[in-house]
Amino acid sequence: MNKNFIYLGIVVLLAALAGYLFYTKPARRGLDVQGGLRMTLRAEIEKLPPEERKLWTPERMRLVIDILRKRIDSLGVIEPTIYQKGDTEIVIELPGFTDEQEARDLLQTTARLEFRYLKDVRTEKKPMGRYELLIEQEGDDEVVKFRDSASPEGKVIEPGTPEYQKILEQSPLIVTGDNLQRAEVINQSFNPEVLLIFDREGQDKFSRASSLYLREHIAIILDGKIISAPVIQSPNLREPVIQGRFTLKEAARLRDLLNAGALPVSLSTESITRVEAILGAQAWDRIIQAGIIGFALVAAFMTAYYLLPGIISVIALGLYVLFALAMFKSLEVTFSLPAIAGFILSIGMAIDASILIFERLKEELRLGKTLLAGLDAAFKRAFPAIFDSNLSTIIICLILYYFGTGPVQGFATTLGTGVAISFFTAIFCTRAMLYSLVGLGVHPSERLFGLRRQIGQEVGEQLGVAKDKFDFVNRRGLYYAISGVVIAIGLVFWLGLGGLKPGIDFAGGSELVLQKRVAQPPTTAQPTQPQGAQPAPQTQPTEQPNQPAAGQTQPQNQPTGGQPAAAQPQNQPAGTLQPPVQAKQPTVPSIPISALPPIEANLAQVLSLLRQAGFEKVGALFAEGNRQLIVHVADASAESQQKIVDALKPLGDLQVVSFASVSPRVRAETVQRAVTAVLLSLIAILLYIALRFSIEGGWSGFKFGIAATIALAHDVLIMIGGAAMLGYFLGWEINALFITALLTLVGFSINDTIVVYDRVRENLRQRARGETFATIVNRSLNQTLARSINTSLTLLLVLIALIIWGAVTQDLRFFYVAMLIGVVAGTYSSIFIASQLMVSWQSAREKLHQRQEAAAKATAAPTPPTQTAQPPSGSTSTATTAGSDAPRKKHRAQHVGKRKRRY
Repeated sequence: MNKNFIYLGIVVLLAALAGYLFYTKPARRGLDVQGGLRMTLRAEIEKLPPEERKLWTPERMRLVIDILRKRIDSLGVIEPTIYQKGDTEIVIELPGFTDEQEARDLLQTTARLEFRYLKDVRTEKKPMGRYELLIEQEGDDEVVKFRDSASPEGKVIEPGTPEYQKILEQSPLIVTGDNLQRAEVINQSFNPEVLLIFDREGQDKFSRASSLYLREHIAIILDGKIISAPVIQSPNLREPVIQGRFTLKEAARLRDLLNAGALPVSLSTESITRVEAILGAQAWDRIIQAGIIGFALVAAFMTAYYLLPGIISVIALGLYVLFALAMFKSLEVTFSLPAIAGFILSIGMAIDASILIFERLKEELRLGKTLLAGLDAAFKRAFPAIFDSNLSTIIICLILYYFGTGPVQGFATTLGTGVAISFFTAIFCTRAMLYSLVGLGVHPSERLFGLRRQIGQEVGEQLGVAKDKFDFVNRRGLYYAISGVVIAIGLVFWLGLGGLKPGIDFAGGSELVLQKRVAQPPTTAQPTQPQGAQPAPQTQPTEQPNQPAAGQTQPQNQPTGGQPAAAQPQNQPAGTLQPPVQAKQPTVPSIPISALPPIEANLAQVLSLLRQAGFEKVGALFAEGNRQLIVHVADASAESQQKIVDALKPLGDLQVVSFASVSPRVRAETVQRAVTAVLLSLIAILLYIALRFSIEGGWSGFKFGIAATIALAHDVLIMIGGAAMLGYFLGWEINALFITALLTLVGFSINDTIVVYDRVRENLRQRARGETFATIVNRSLNQTLARSINTSLTLLLVLIALIIWGAVTQDLRFFYVAMLIGVVAGTYSSIFIASQLMVSWQSAREKLHQRQEAAAKATAAPTPPTQTAQPPSGSTSTATTAGSDAPRKKHRAQHVGKRKRRY
């Protein structure tokens, strides 16, 4: 008994450690919680020259990521995320940073720097040059053009034209960014300029060129565009300066681009999502409130139904929440809204193991066993079902993580990790607390354990005698008909009426969430610096800022491995302009969505305004009582955001609180991944169930696996039909989270089915003589009915809390409602479909066997004797006639005795 208290002490120590980690580790909030940008960029390898395309290696992709990381560091973003997805895609998350245009300019600029001698441009030294240099002001930018004096009309050659590019290509190359060591901003207080410091080779090249091309124009070219075309005024220049009408911010951005190095390939935007912090802050508070309410509802139900064991399950559930959150924080798991939703859902699913154990414990105690013996038997018999159901859910989570992106991966991470932790709390923590009751002298009784509370069976005066309440098996035809009608209705709305409306993930384009702009109280926030940081030093204008101080030397970083020097890590020299430390966003009083004024418009007006702006494939939906407008424009790119906002100006002063854009290529990939994930999950479950429930080896387990897979397909079709009805009547659109709901449903439904199958497997091994397979299945369903209903009820309580209090976005609301439909369908199929299919399978098999036996008997029936010569009287003969009683080798008599039956 002391051993059990030792285990209980270990649980207390683990809880203390988890509590320490929980309170000391910060939570890493996702972009949809704190606001920010998520971008998916693709390396356009197909645009490289053929010779460069052949040399492209994974190392070059890692170089691209390193360069992007250096550029992101210049933004001052706290805890950015950048990782590779697939062979050519890079996912970037910038928490707290919402200037999408600046991010695109910084990250998609290749920063290929070239210095070229404009040999055909007219100067005082060369007055007969063919081209006259024109510098025109367009907005805040200076644009360099050429006038062709050889043409009669003096044709002006614009940037981006073939003639323009031909002039640049025919201009001799002086030096490139491959020789750049670092760039610095000088003259910060007046006209900011960018000083370029080359390595020794680059300095020698530029020095020779400055002497050779004295008083002539050179072009400083960035990404094929001339950003400056100065005249060389003195020879032997070694460190040039880029001059222009730069603001300090523009000069700093150019410096950061050059210091990070040139990208070896151009990048295209595949998808981009922006969420304002004002929306995320409200979302965090509401979904946490929903989680607390859901936990309280589950705790109240478990205590009311299971009494003393229920109280222990609530303590174990609290430990599960503590352990899971401590682990998430320690592993720096990002708490996005779907990830939080996945964790809250896991609370409802985590209680499943406790319900299994408690129902088993009550069965053992009703047989008259002591508490200790009952606990031993309950844990032993419940373990296979707990293990199989948890492992099947983890398989689904792995598939979700592999095929999902961003928030979907976060959902899979929290749900899968939560399931693993719940397995530990059920098998170790709950076990330790229950066994400690034995040491405290607790005896089983109705008042403490509710032994007579049984949904599927009637408990008589003698607790060990129980009769099945319901006849599930003999009415299976009715259940099949009900399912067929429900699925048919869903198919009508899906395929006939087009109710299944694809969202941005499946249709592509751009999606905006808008609401009325409300004046906020003025707030001020002083920029803050990290603790211990010194103020950035101010630099003064100097004519020769490149001269090192006494005792200093030039940086020795040289290019290695064929990579440009600019791609190597550089230390910023003292006295240069440091990237500003990004201050935390000022805390703006967040106005609840319920307090916002409604948008006074109807959907027809919204769609009309969008079509007048030139968009054809448009959709719109009002949410939160007309306080938010969700606009989906399938034929719009990421650059069309402002055009969409301008088109909706007649509706009032609207602000964009969320923006997302998906390219056609990503849309096609999302559809392919979604279909693959659903099919792969069904196949994985089929194989796993067939392996685990192969009672007699061979192919016998496929009866269980195929029946379970058909039941899962039944659930998926019902959920899709429900989504089609919601789309038809309410205009809701499906996206990647809907696929997440489908796969989560597969995990939940198979858990329920596995519990029933586990009891069928156990009863088959203990079957009485002459007991039919249908009787065993019916008894198994009645024995597990309480577990099925109670587990589904706890999950429904959590989902209801999330729908009422935690539906912070339209996508999450749709996800919760779809899950609600799926849980009901999954519970129904586990009881009325999956097991009934096995009975139908076995019934068909037995009928086939009977027909085969009847055919065999007919083949072995006596036939009229043939006319043969009679042997002499009294003689014996080895000849036989058809139908004689002599032994037959091929047609043996029907086997009499015990035949091994296969199920």
